[in-house]
Amino acid sequence: MIEQILQTLEKLISEFSWRRLFFIIVVLLLFAITLYTFEWYSGYLRLSRIEKGTNLLDKLANLRENKIIQKDKELSSIYESIIRDLDGFINKPTIGTTVPPLVWQGLAGAAPYLLLSFFFLPGARRGDPGKKNALIGIIVFAFIFGGIGAILPAFQLSWINYIAYPIGISVIFLFILWLIGTRKKSA
Repeated sequence: MIEQILQTLEKLISEFSWRRLFFIIVVLLLFAITLYTFEWYSGYLRLSRIEKGTNLLDKLANLRENKIIQKDKELSSIYESIIRDLDGFINKPTIGTTVPPLVWQGLAGAAPYLLLSFFFLPGARRGDPGKKNALIGIIVFAFIFGGIGAILPAFQLSWINYIAYPIGISVIFLFILWLIGTRKKSA
């Protein structure tokens, strides 16, 4: 199965066709929609966040009754800090005031490819057809992975959406390109 996926990606890059690109986009979108629908239907990620918050709140309520914490200013300050952190954990603030988090998630998913596009921009401006094609391909991937990043559910730990997803998908993509390159050299 992995061999077939690698062959499809290799053909997408070496023998570009809109049909293959469309197929990959549809498969990735179906995966993202399935994940989003699962979260929407089950609320698994949101409910686990609420459950963990409830467990922590129960433990903190027991600590509130502790006489040592009430008397010691430093421990009381730490206790209040933990309460604020728990509130921030459960009631995740949106990034910015007017931009919804899905836009930020989409930009985070597209960021590695948009940064990579700057390397091909000078050559594309000079008229190099290879650089133009590479730039167009990178921008298409930026839209694909940015769109997937935008519709991913908000994970309990926000760094998953904003750091792990973009870097992880880029590392996987580079690994696939490396495998394709080593297969071509051995052939």
